[in-house]
Parts: sequence; structure tokens; C-alpha cells
Amino acid sequence: MSRKERRVAVRVAALRIKSPQGTETGVELSGGPVTIGRAAPEHAPDVELGPDPQRWVGRLHCTLDFADGVWSVTDNASVNGTLLRHGDSTERLQARKRIQHGDTLLILGDMTP
Repeated sequence: MSRKERRVAVRVAALRIKSPQGTETGVELSGGPVTIGRAAPEHAPDVELGPDPQRWVGRLHCTLDFADGVWSVTDNASVNGTLLRHGDSTERLQARKRIQHGDTLLILGDMTP
């Protein structure tokens, strides 16, 4: 794949974010790394999640990377972890994991039984 083709493939990738209240926003992904987390004084992730008054979402909760034509996600030792749903299967990330179109990342701000 040429460099130009890789840029086109990355340019069309997008992240859809859905809040607990059901509000949806979109973020175009133009290459990595892309940090996801909560804002803090003197720190702004690329994708800000909030509000999170209990601080369950980490400042650098997880990171998306693009390499060799694929996107991957890594949890950055966050308190609640990062869950990856692929089809009917949901797993807590233990290491860097490839993500595919249609996968869902679950980043929990609060956990209840």
C-alpha cells in the first residue's frame, strides 16, 4: 500500500462517542496516537470524556494507534479498565488489541453491581 493510500484509509476512520445520557458526537481519526480520557488542569486528551466528578475515567484512559493499516487500542492502566466489544463478545483489555469496524470500546465512568 502506498503512503497516499494509507493516508486515505486513515482519513475515513471515525470514532463515534455516546455519552451515558445518549448524546452522540463524532471524531475523525487522522492517525495515531489518539489519547482518550478526562481533562485535568494542564492536560487535554485528544478525545475528552466527561463530566466525571468521581474521576473514574483516567486522564490518559486509553490510546488508539494506527500502524500497518490497522487501528489498535491499549488501556493505560486505568481504574475501571477499557472493555472491547467485538460482535457478541466483550473482554477487558489486558494488552494492545486490534480493533475493527463495528467494534465498541466501553469506558466506564462508574461501575455498579
